[in-house]
Amino acid sequence: VGQYRDPDGKSFYAVYSAIPETSGWGLVVVVPRAELMSQVYLIMVLVALSLVALIFSVMTLMHFISRTVVKPISELSNEMKTITRAMDFSRRVQIKRQDEIGQLGQSFNQMGEQLEESFLKIREYSENLEDMVAQRTEELNAANNELKEKNKTIEQEMFIAQRVQRNILPDQATTLLGDELRFAASYSSMEAIGGDLYDISRIGQTTFGFFIADVSGHGIPAALITMLAKVSFTTYSHWDIPTGETCTSVNDAIFRMIGDLDHYLTAYFGKLDLQTGIFEYTNCGHHPAMVIREKDGSIEELDTSGFLIGAFADGMYETKSIQLEEGDRILLFTDGIVEARNEDGDFFGNDRLYDYIKQNLDCVPGDFVDGLIGNVDAYCGSRPADDDRAVLYIQFLSTVDDPDNERKVADALIIEKKSTPGSASVQKKYQKGIDLLQENRLQEALDFFKSRLKKEPENPKLLNYLSATYYAKGDFPEAYRVLETMLELGHDTKAVRKNMEKVRQQLDSII
Repeated sequence: VGQYRDPDGKSFYAVYSAIPETSGWGLVVVVPRAELMSQVYLIMVLVALSLVALIFSVMTLMHFISRTVVKPISELSNEMKTITRAMDFSRRVQIKRQDEIGQLGQSFNQMGEQLEESFLKIREYSENLEDMVAQRTEELNAANNELKEKNKTIEQEMFIAQRVQRNILPDQATTLLGDELRFAASYSSMEAIGGDLYDISRIGQTTFGFFIADVSGHGIPAALITMLAKVSFTTYSHWDIPTGETCTSVNDAIFRMIGDLDHYLTAYFGKLDLQTGIFEYTNCGHHPAMVIREKDGSIEELDTSGFLIGAFADGMYETKSIQLEEGDRILLFTDGIVEARNEDGDFFGNDRLYDYIKQNLDCVPGDFVDGLIGNVDAYCGSRPADDDRAVLYIQFLSTVDDPDNERKVADALIIEKKSTPGSASVQKKYQKGIDLLQENRLQEALDFFKSRLKKEPENPKLLNYLSATYYAKGDFPEAYRVLETMLELGHDTKAVRKNMEKVRQQLDSII
């Protein structure tokens, strides 16, 4: 290929190509440059025109899109900004189209209407909120005051129920039942009122009955059932029947009332005849009673066959008996004692109870019970009680032949210092002191009764003999002081009051 000019100055393009299979022949094509470039210029013009047409089409399309898509969306965006900035939910867009953009505009307008409605509600609610809060606060205060009043009423009723429940229990301090029987007891409940109960009472001229019970559950239902148990045992214990039959009657009465309430109670009931020292007993699914023998400190468990009270109708309960000797003690307790847990969750258990008993054989009932409760509390440490706790500890001091005559002799001795006791049991225990008093060996009699009082400091019979001795010696202030001690211990009889009046007359005559 080459370019050249002819003599006239015209420009040409020449193309040469050899012809194969010839000897040196070739082909030369000569084209004027003007002719060749005219086609190129035509193509360039066509391309330029095409570009112009394309640009125009694109601009036209962009303008169309801007008017039909971008502008409506821009309007939506601007309206949204206005709404969010000015919180003017009344703004609407005017897009009258049936395509997706039109649907978007309609949705926007619907959203605006809903927002406007919601905003008006919120504004209305906000304007009324303070009043509503004040009203609700007033209502809550009224309800709270009502609850406080009801709670106060409940607390008062619970306090009364607690007082009633406590008052039906015998005096928890060590108390003498005559001169032949002494007991001490303790009761503590998890709540204001509980489900444990004990009782001891005279059920015959020379017979005492006592029981301990543990009702399932706690609180008011359990407390009501303890009252029912108290009434039932008190009623049927006076019947001249074996303890097993007594428990059968109690079970029948209680089952009729609570048999469908899924409540029951365990109980232990016993009767002690002070003339014979025979202790008759029945266990109703409770912890067995323990007898601690005075002579050797041995411990015996007293158990019988018998099921829970109030759980089934027609329950049958076994009766057994044992001979007690002077000084023997009976221990009854609820499971809150042996099942008390320490901080590690371990039970106090029977072994620790046995150890405590063996270490405190010489304690009077009051000290024994106080020590046992303190021992359990110390074992539990900071762990709160898991159950109610009740303990009843009874000491059999002596038999009696004619208790009425003994009391008359003991109360009258200060008035007639040479009276002869009419009771064999009194003569047996205090004969030496009585003989010394009758022989007018007053200082020796005084020493004798004082020494016996160290072992039995709250025995009213010994206190009466001591007062009689002071009276015989003419030491009326001491005689009067001892009689006051008898009153403080609960031995408030007409005879003691009469004796105090007699001593007071002597004191007045001296003054």
